[in-house]
Amino acid sequence: MPSPVWGEWFTKVKGKDGKTKAQCQKCPTQFAFHSCTSNLFTHIKSVHGVDLKPTPPKGGGRKKRSFHSFEGEEDIDGDLSPPAAKEPRTSTTECETPGTPTSKTTRPSPSTSPLQRCVNNIGSFSAGGTRDSMCNNALMYMMMKDGLPLDTPEKKGFRLFVRTLQPLYKAPSEPTLTRMLEEKYNYLRGVVGAMLAEARHITLTADIWTQKGTMKSFLGVTAHFCKGPLTYAFELGARFLMERKTTENLRVAFRSFCEDWKIEYDNVRLVVTDGGANIKAAVKAEFGPGKHLSCMSHQFNNIGQKIIGNEPLPVPSERVTPTAPAPAAEEEDEDPDEEVLEAEAAAAGPGTIREVMVKVKKIVRFFRQSEVATSKLTELQQTEQGLKEGQCIKLIQEVRTRWNSGFDMLERFLKLAPLVSRVLLDLQRKRVSKARPPDMVTVEEEDILKEVKELLAPLARATKELSGDKTVTLSKCIPVVRNLRRDTEKFSPTTPLSFNMKQDLLNLLNKSFGLIEEVKLYTTATLLDPRFKKVAFYQDQLTQRRVYDAVVHLGQLVKARMRASATAAADALTEQAAAAGDNQAERPVDDFWGDFDQEVQQQAATARPGEDAGNGIPVQLQMYLSTPPVSRVDNPNPLQSWECLKNEYKDVYAVAQEYLSLLATSVPSERMFSHAGNIANNLRNRLTGKHLEMFVFLSSCSEELWFAPKKK
Repeated sequence: MPSPVWGEWFTKVKGKDGKTKAQCQKCPTQFAFHSCTSNLFTHIKSVHGVDLKPTPPKGGGRKKRSFHSFEGEEDIDGDLSPPAAKEPRTSTTECETPGTPTSKTTRPSPSTSPLQRCVNNIGSFSAGGTRDSMCNNALMYMMMKDGLPLDTPEKKGFRLFVRTLQPLYKAPSEPTLTRMLEEKYNYLRGVVGAMLAEARHITLTADIWTQKGTMKSFLGVTAHFCKGPLTYAFELGARFLMERKTTENLRVAFRSFCEDWKIEYDNVRLVVTDGGANIKAAVKAEFGPGKHLSCMSHQFNNIGQKIIGNEPLPVPSERVTPTAPAPAAEEEDEDPDEEVLEAEAAAAGPGTIREVMVKVKKIVRFFRQSEVATSKLTELQQTEQGLKEGQCIKLIQEVRTRWNSGFDMLERFLKLAPLVSRVLLDLQRKRVSKARPPDMVTVEEEDILKEVKELLAPLARATKELSGDKTVTLSKCIPVVRNLRRDTEKFSPTTPLSFNMKQDLLNLLNKSFGLIEEVKLYTTATLLDPRFKKVAFYQDQLTQRRVYDAVVHLGQLVKARMRASATAAADALTEQAAAAGDNQAERPVDDFWGDFDQEVQQQAATARPGEDAGNGIPVQLQMYLSTPPVSRVDNPNPLQSWECLKNEYKDVYAVAQEYLSLLATSVPSERMFSHAGNIANNLRNRLTGKHLEMFVFLSSCSEELWFAPKKK
């Protein structure tokens, strides 16, 4: 609103100097004007005797800063909730805290005084206040996601940071934080338990891990299911195994997991583990022989280990003296001792790929332990390739437990081979390194490594394709194996070594996956994937016969679903008719429609809904399989594709929901132990088994789940 001095009392005019002036309408006086009108009000009162009052602005005046605000800020007490928790703000002093019990608040009226707002703001940061609860919730999330020790809030630097950011907030002590985390764990357990109780087709993955230092063994279990197009994955925890890893003890541990999380055995569709005989026997005995599936990624890993001549270690569940599979970052930092490399070189036969790979491992070990060699390699990348220091790459060491780490080592070595050769030659000539530099691989050996890398690239891609935990993997097994076999057959070796490796790889693939089309679990899932259908199978006569058997089996599943739907609909109609009243029995018989009504009842009693008279396969399924597959690139999520098809093939959709939600790999449980290794680090070396299980679960919770408003 314009000031009352304008119009009747003053007007804006151009002065002689070109600047804007305020010209009095009652006298010839002019004033310099710089957006402030206080001098104009003074002139009107002192010269003209009129006490003109300024018009107050709407809303009670200019917003004042809180007394604790920093320079340049209106109010630092804005919404502190994480970006994912997009709850509408309902008060300038209080807001609803995601994940904490709150009462519904309203926006204060404009008449609320600044002093009252300050008092309310201070109260919200007191123990149990809305802002205090919100900050504590965010603090707990940060502690779990970033793997911070529980005494972090008591550290001097953290307290200084919090005091600078918000002096009113008092961070909890370690005992208080532990109690709060236990309460959060109990609440989120209830939320996830309710979700698991509603799920009908759950996949469990399980693995065994041994903690470094303490040599304590743990059984880790993860749960996976889908709801419509959404997939859910939860790390249920790592449970301490107090006794030996026998079949009976593992059964007890599985039973304990299911009882604690209230998972019904009927809702568990599949349990995926490694190839250990004890854990396989435990799953089959506890859940049933048809509910166990060996991890596809483990089978690829065993094939890769045999091809590169690295004798695979026993699976974790069978090791007598177990060693913990450390996270990738820790594994890459561990270089084998010289004695280990010499023993490995002696065990490798002459003219084998293992002999060449051991030679590469020695070179990698030298570069990772020599500061001079590493500096020269970085310098050459900067000068020769124009890279910045942060863009330079280093050599990767092979980890014995993961075959693809050997592939990564070869790939990185071949990429840096020209520069590595120059560095080794320069160090050997100048003798500036304390350790004697190893010999570079020969030209012939480098050619062999290039061919081996080309041969094993499809196997590495296949391993990566089936290592997801929130993507559909079961339906991809048959097409992935087919692509792997096809690319291996296309490979044209030029050396006897690579020729023999190709034949060995094909033999191992045929031995492990030659009968994969006969496993109805894989074929059914592949047929139900809109990206694959029948195209994913070989077109030879034997395979097509297996596909036909799978279609018949799938047809029986669809018909069972259709009969269940028809029965449910009939029961609903019967209940509806009964609810309409008992006078239906007293209704007189209509002679005109009597025969027709009787025929309808007889046909309904003997009907076989949806079945085609020709081959007994439901029409829905025939129509679905007759349409071409959808684009795999444009439709990466088959569950999302089925949301567009469910109205047209509703009974096939119901069966697809069951099979496409299943996993083909136990990689999620292995990754959980990588998380557990990060949690039980040197800064948390006093964690009990109970708290380790709690932290593993909390660290796996998504931001949406953590900050979701509590249900009343």
